[in-house]
Amino acid sequence: MKKIILTLLISFLISGLAFAHPPQKINLDYNMETKALVIKVDHGSSNVKEHYINDLKVYLNDSKIITQKTNSQIKSNYQLVQYKIPNATSGDKIKVTAGCNKFGSKVKTITIK
Repeated sequence: MKKIILTLLISFLISGLAFAHPPQKINLDYNMETKALVIKVDHGSSNVKEHYINDLKVYLNDSKIITQKTNSQIKSNYQLVQYKIPNATSGDKIKVTAGCNKFGSKVKTITIK
């Protein structure tokens, strides 16, 4: 009986993870003229209210400068945000982490030209 319950529990957990996945890709674009960082996180979801990018963090030269929590995703296949980063200069590194509310995260770093 214990083996049956354990098997059912494991099957339930695995099936839940089958529908969860981390972000697939992060695109970053920093515009020196406008001092704006555009972040596009590719993350397909058939229900953006239940499965979405819920956590974005932005680092400038390894110092966290932005944390944003969300409770849904803008589009069914991506999340798009824009932030002003007025202190960024040429040669600085911007790192972004994007986390899924169900499972996993992705990190992307760029160097400002």
